[in-house]
Order: sequence, then structure tokens, then C-alpha cells
Amino acid sequence: MSQMRGEESGTTHNGFSGKNVEKELTNLGIPVKRDAQYAIVHSKIVILDGETVITGSFNFTKRAEENNAENLLVIHDRKLAERYTKNWQDHERHSEVYRGRGR
Repeated sequence: MSQMRGEESGTTHNGFSGKNVEKELTNLGIPVKRDAQYAIVHSKIVILDGETVITGSFNFTKRAEENNAENLLVIHDRKLAERYTKNWQDHERHSEVYRGRGR
């Protein structure tokens, strides 16, 4: 995991973002993995500080912010964050490291 302001960070996804998000995140030093088990991973989850979960339909894009009807929940609950973290770790185990297109 990379360190951002002293915190661990990383991402897993299925690579169908429509833009080269993988490259942008990799360039920022954030490890990127593609979920190799599922055709589509539709979850949008951010886990912060071990107790805050951000989730919902919101895609973290300018288009979603400006044009879409989206929802976003911010939940402060350590136990729930632990469950989301475990789920993320389960997906990370069967994910493949992104090394760039065509590699």
C-alpha cells in the first residue's frame, strides 16, 4: 500500500471507468489492482481512518458531480468500517496489479 499523509491507500476496480484512471492513480503513487474475479465491480466505497465509510451511487467524476442525480452516504461507524475493510481485502486477494495497458 502507498502512504498518503501517513495513511495506507490503494484501489481495486474492474477497469471500465471510461478514462485512464488507472494511469492517473498509478502516477500519483497509489497502487491499482483490477478485480480479476468479476466482470463488473459496481461498488463505490471509500474507507477513511478505520471508522468512516463513504458509499453510494456517486461516481467520483466531474460529470457525476455536475450532471447526475447521485447519492452519497458518509457513515461514522468503526464496526461497519471494519466489515467494509474486510470485504475490500477479500476482493484485493483475487485482484491483479495494474501495470499499464498492454502489459
